[in-house]
Amino acid sequence: MLNWNDLENKKLEKEIRMFLESREEPVIEEERKRQSLEFLRLQRKSIHITLRKPYGQRVLEQAAYISPAAWVFQGLLVLVLGTILNTPFDMKEIVLANLSICAPIIGVIGFTEVMRSYQKNMWELEQACRYNLRQLAGMRLLLFAAADILVVAGVMVGGLSLGFGAEELLLFFLVPQLLSDSVYLYLMARFRRKFQGTVLIGAAVLMTLFWIQISMIIMEAPWLIYELSRPWALTFFIVVSATLLTALSIRFLHGIEKEEEGRWNFGWTD
Repeated sequence: MLNWNDLENKKLEKEIRMFLESREEPVIEEERKRQSLEFLRLQRKSIHITLRKPYGQRVLEQAAYISPAAWVFQGLLVLVLGTILNTPFDMKEIVLANLSICAPIIGVIGFTEVMRSYQKNMWELEQACRYNLRQLAGMRLLLFAAADILVVAGVMVGGLSLGFGAEELLLFFLVPQLLSDSVYLYLMARFRRKFQGTVLIGAAVLMTLFWIQISMIIMEAPWLIYELSRPWALTFFIVVSATLLTALSIRFLHGIEKEEEGRWNFGWTD
């Protein structure tokens, strides 16, 4: 048995059907159609489509978001390296040893900034912005890689002008820097958020002590300096170190991408 509401609904449905059946289709005037299409074409021309920014421009824009302290420490390190290079030339062994000691410290500045998203618990907020964490970390790595290249170039130019050999500067400064950065990236990819702050500094201290020992061993064996400074040996060390650093950078960025997919919105905070 139908109740009152069912009858009302059926009546309303019938009225709607009758209205739709009796409705006349609107007549589209060709002139108005032409004018409307012309108006839309003019509007489309007046709209400036924003093209995708070149990657280099996006990387440079991220420099403004780097902590000023990072650039200050980077500048102080350049001053320290300049002071080391200006040591009297008769203390050549000490200068080279000091360069190998400073090499691991360079990476600490950049990697501290790269891990800032986790340190400040900003990873989830940044993930929701225009660039995700993988892109942000990649751009920060490129920024500090460019800064480190400038530092290496400065050391090379300054050292060569003061009478040091290019092979000596590469062996005692560039190779330790590349290998130290590779160690940091491996630990960052392995321990992620736990590898920051004092842990990163501790790793830098251990790497510095390691290179002190290596420098002492090399300095006590002049024949070893000669063998390691040969073009083929030096090229081998640089290529292997740079390749290792590149591979670990890719692994680190892929690790960030996987964590974003697996841990998004799961209360991943301490």
